[in-house]
Amino acid sequence: MNDLVPTNEAENPMLIFADRSVLDKILAVIERKVECFEPDTSTANARGKIASLAYKVSKSKTFLDNAGKGLSKDWKEKSKLVDSARKEIRDRLDALRDKVREPLTLWEKAEAERVEKKKLSAQYDVDFDEALAINDLLVRELILEKKIRDIAEAELRLKEVERNKQIAQDRKDRDEEIKRAALLEAARQVENERSARIAADKELVEAKERAAAEAIYAKRMAEEEVRKAVFEATRAAEQKAIAEKDALERERIAAETEAKARAEDMVHKGAINRFARNAFIEHGVDANVAKKIVILVAQDNIPGISMDY
Repeated sequence: MNDLVPTNEAENPMLIFADRSVLDKILAVIERKVECFEPDTSTANARGKIASLAYKVSKSKTFLDNAGKGLSKDWKEKSKLVDSARKEIRDRLDALRDKVREPLTLWEKAEAERVEKKKLSAQYDVDFDEALAINDLLVRELILEKKIRDIAEAELRLKEVERNKQIAQDRKDRDEEIKRAALLEAARQVENERSARIAADKELVEAKERAAAEAIYAKRMAEEEVRKAVFEATRAAEQKAIAEKDALERERIAAETEAKARAEDMVHKGAINRFARNAFIEHGVDANVAKKIVILVAQDNIPGISMDY
């Protein structure tokens, strides 16, 4: 019924789960067969034997587990013992299956890595279209350098705006300091006049105080107008500089996108050129001659013949 489970126990699953020593003997037999097996991955037949033994272990696990399931339906009072045995069967035989298959698994992994390395090495084949690609790369580098210079100039202009803004702020601070000193001096003069004319008419004093307050308010309003004008001028200059920088950045991105498209086109044309060159070689044309022919056709130097990209 099963290559790794004795016939008597296989025909009467009750013997396996009623006596734990019977189960231990069955598992020990399977383990000894796995331990005595010598894995070999050098040939397809040997790898098949590894897979076959692993399958037998897995099949034994399924058989014993299913036998336990069948008993557990009618053997409710011993369900915990059966379920525990089933779990141990699964764990131990899964471990055995993985152990016996490990050499094959390692070989398959190594084989997959070898195939992948072979594919990668083919992708890095340097071909005759390198000269054309290098020329296009130099052009793209010159365009990129110009864009970088434009961005640097925009940054310098923005720094100049910031410097002018600071100069305006310093000038404003000096003017405010002068105005504060003038106000203090005016206040002192008012106080001196008030002391000298203490006996003067109270209405006259109040009229002078109102005039002084109105003068202060007028000066503050004038200062506010100056501050607003400076702020608006500075903000307009900053917005202009930022707009110029954004425009240059958009041009740089567009140039990079166009350069990338040209590079992809070169790679595509290079693949077509190699295909054409190899076709010439397969028809007996010398490799160097085939290369020159493809280059001449690709550059439209042969009348009546062109490359279909």
